[in-house]
Amino acid sequence: MAGRSFANVAKEFRALPRSDRPVEALVREAIELTLGSVRADGWGVFTLDPATLLATRAVGDTLDAGARSRLFEIEYGEADVAKFSTLSRELTPIGSLSDATERELSKSARYRDVFAPLGFEHELRAALRSGKHTWGALFLLRRAATGDFVTEDEAFVRELADSLGDGIRATLRAAHAGSVSSAGRAILLLDEQQHILAASPDVSAWLAELLGDGPQDPVLPHTVRSTVNGARRGAERGGQSSAHVRVRGKSARWLNVHAAILGDGKAVVTIDDGRPIAIAPAILEAHGLTALEGDVLRDLLHGFEDAHIAARLGISLDQVDRDTAAVLAKTHAPSRLELPKQLFFEHYFTRLEACAPLGRDGCFESA
Repeated sequence: MAGRSFANVAKEFRALPRSDRPVEALVREAIELTLGSVRADGWGVFTLDPATLLATRAVGDTLDAGARSRLFEIEYGEADVAKFSTLSRELTPIGSLSDATERELSKSARYRDVFAPLGFEHELRAALRSGKHTWGALFLLRRAATGDFVTEDEAFVRELADSLGDGIRATLRAAHAGSVSSAGRAILLLDEQQHILAASPDVSAWLAELLGDGPQDPVLPHTVRSTVNGARRGAERGGQSSAHVRVRGKSARWLNVHAAILGDGKAVVTIDDGRPIAIAPAILEAHGLTALEGDVLRDLLHGFEDAHIAARLGISLDQVDRDTAAVLAKTHAPSRLELPKQLFFEHYFTRLEACAPLGRDGCFESA
């Protein structure tokens, strides 16, 4: 690596997310810090809709519109190595093109059709996760003369992936703290003294679920305050600037409380019931999908096998087969492999190119 270790720049990374800035600014500053330690001749970052793993924003100047469109065609509709949907399921969400192709780069469609024509030889990519969800994707590129990425580069990018995933999530959630809640979650934005600056309209019902879980407080439950304090202590030590707890609410249902400290000292808190982020209702309605078919669609887009889908949803393999067939028929997708491409170019690509506003759950506000 050409510059400082990740440990030396961690605090700078974690200071980037803010409640009053667009996610593109967060990404560009994060990459600027990265390029001080990991050399790259080109780069790109996509924010992803965590429910579908489809791109919602493209940040970076390396690929022109044609190259970017071709990359999406490969990523969402053709066989290739180390795709982002695959990395999102890996314990370590990092992929080197050289390793994935066993040094035979021409095995990769994106190398043949996108990177090589632009003069790039090597790629290092990562899924940007926060908790159980993937909020973005990153690729770094090098020309042949620069040399391939090495183990130290991969270690740095692995650390970056966690921080940037957390940053994208926190930035989007903070920007929408005062908006109408998505089903199954509420969001608060707190100042450094834990005074509420903005909150989802129905947040009181969520807070009531947590009241009585510790020392009495007329506004914020003990669980919220302690989770924020834990995240702040981590940030002050230069460690993880987020914290998460799972607690049982007054109605006996389990709730997740997640807190992240922003670079301006504010904290964004999410309270939810632990359900996966759902596919936007507008997409389900456009294709006439039932709720169960929507759940199967989500898992198909994440690349899960039938047995895994059946276990996750508590249904039989025969039901998975029937719902998969229904999803393909209703979306007019030729195959499971091409299903993501069908949905991406129908519902996402035009809005991505137009930089349509993003919502709190990572999809487009109007989706």
